[in-house]
Amino acid sequence: MSKDLIYSSLVGTFVYFLLGWLVYGFIFPEIHPDGAEPQLINIFLGCLFYGFFYGAILTRWAEISTAKVGFHVGFTLAILHGIAWHFFFLEGDFHAIKLVKEVLVEGILTGCMTATIGFVNGRMS
Repeated sequence: MSKDLIYSSLVGTFVYFLLGWLVYGFIFPEIHPDGAEPQLINIFLGCLFYGFFYGAILTRWAEISTAKVGFHVGFTLAILHGIAWHFFFLEGDFHAIKLVKEVLVEGILTGCMTATIGFVNGRMS
């Protein structure tokens, strides 16, 4: 692993974790209303691996080094990923508004993370 992948993925991880805490904890808490106490270490580890997943894509394969392109790639991939996972976990009735809300929130969060990864990658190059 190179330092640009490590640095950009770690910064992206922190951005994603903090934005997730803000969005899912305060702005849209109804998206994940399970009522259980969140396990922050597990959430952070999930963010870490998600950050490295996108970091590898953006720094190794796509060689993205700008925030704008990083946001567009992350937003697009997260929208497609979010729609797929919504249908994997669909139980009961389909709710289009719930789908749109969840997918857009995830797309924006991931887009912000990948914009950060692209920005840091561009500064490291």
